[in-house]
Amino acid sequence: MDENIKNVTGNTQQNTPWKEEVFYQVFQSNPTPMAISRFEDAKYVDVNKAFLDFLEYKPEEVINHTSNELQLFIDLIQSDKFLSKLAKLNKVRDFGVKMQTSSGATKEVLFTAETIKINDEIYLLTIYNDITEKKIIEEKLQATSERYNQLFDNMKDCIAVYEPVDDGKNFVLIEFNKAAEETEKISRDKVFGKRILDIFPAAKEFGIFDAIKKVYESGETIELSETFYKDDRVSGYRNIFIYKLPSKEIVTIYNNVSERKKYEIHGL
Repeated sequence: MDENIKNVTGNTQQNTPWKEEVFYQVFQSNPTPMAISRFEDAKYVDVNKAFLDFLEYKPEEVINHTSNELQLFIDLIQSDKFLSKLAKLNKVRDFGVKMQTSSGATKEVLFTAETIKINDEIYLLTIYNDITEKKIIEEKLQATSERYNQLFDNMKDCIAVYEPVDDGKNFVLIEFNKAAEETEKISRDKVFGKRILDIFPAAKEFGIFDAIKKVYESGETIELSETFYKDDRVSGYRNIFIYKLPSKEIVTIYNNVSERKKYEIHGL
């Protein structure tokens, strides 16, 4: 164990008070919350201002107390996993935990800890990187993504999104909603990642492929009214709206107007 412990004051055989002073100054002025606790009993012996501000404590409320006494860690199972890992490695890097401030607020933290030696005594140096805002943003993005997926799959219009490949000479399908599955009589998992002509082999014959390519090259939106399409799987008339996203993907929104066209042709 001792060979993995850092000696932060250098050779203990020598008198090097300046090293202790430098370490203390770096520790106290660091904008990242940091703490030092005795390895033997886990009681805090020093914390920096960033730690106190982050967890909303006063020095006397923390010093000579343990994290368990202060109930800093919300998930005790997480805490046990961390301690188990620390016991094996003498250090832990970016271990995700949830912490609680003195006011009861929850903080998402990447927890780093390492055993160190100061004046021949073993301590635990802990660093707390606050990722609360990052987690909030991630959760909002996840919620937005879920709403988008619900909207996408429940739209009555067919939607297919293509990613350009080979410098825009071809296009690979990356999105396909339920309405498109029903209209094209094929499931999403069978077309995802495939090139457009592998999915719709007659797309070039009926002008759809060239329209998509033109939209990619020019950035202009194109609408194809009552365009006929036929292959061995499906046939019918489509109203197709094609546009280019800022990210260069091509979106096709279309609906099947075959029934209406049939009535018009037969004069019904």
